[in-house]
Amino acid sequence: MDKVIFALENFKNIQELIKFIDQKAGAILVLYGFIIAAFIEFTNRLFLVNPFEIGDYKKSLISIMTFVSGLALVLILLYQLYSILFDIIKPRLAKNYSKNEYSLFYFEHIAHIDKKVIIADYENITEERMLAEVIGQVYEVSKIMKKKVKKLAQIVKFFFLSIILLLIFIFFSSLLFS
Repeated sequence: MDKVIFALENFKNIQELIKFIDQKAGAILVLYGFIIAAFIEFTNRLFLVNPFEIGDYKKSLISIMTFVSGLALVLILLYQLYSILFDIIKPRLAKNYSKNEYSLFYFEHIAHIDKKVIIADYENITEERMLAEVIGQVYEVSKIMKKKVKKLAQIVKFFFLSIILLLIFIFFSSLLFS
């Protein structure tokens, strides 16, 4: 197999894995929509009271636990939504090129180069430069993928915690009305 083709296949593979990570993050985002809907449904039945004025110690404790679990859930949901949108789904640009360096394989660089220069570079490109260009992008997308995988793993853990907090919130809010 030719080195350039091998590098291109590697690049395509990593790009597909990044798309897969983005799709998983999108699916979790949809699931968070269901969690938010359930949370709102149970929150609509609640009303604010001072738990210390209720007079019933058990109801006061249940009221405080409902508030604390709801607040924790809201904070985790906000953090997770931010992480999904800005740490995973948000498009990334290359960070590992020097100021004077440009790549014929990277859209941002191509957008800043004069059309005649690009045409001339493509007409005169050597196989060594092709390989270097593709490997440069393999390196860039590998760095992006590493960050996205790490963040997705964290989001999955917090997703599980969100489900537990939602169940705790539902449990305590249901006790208030029993």
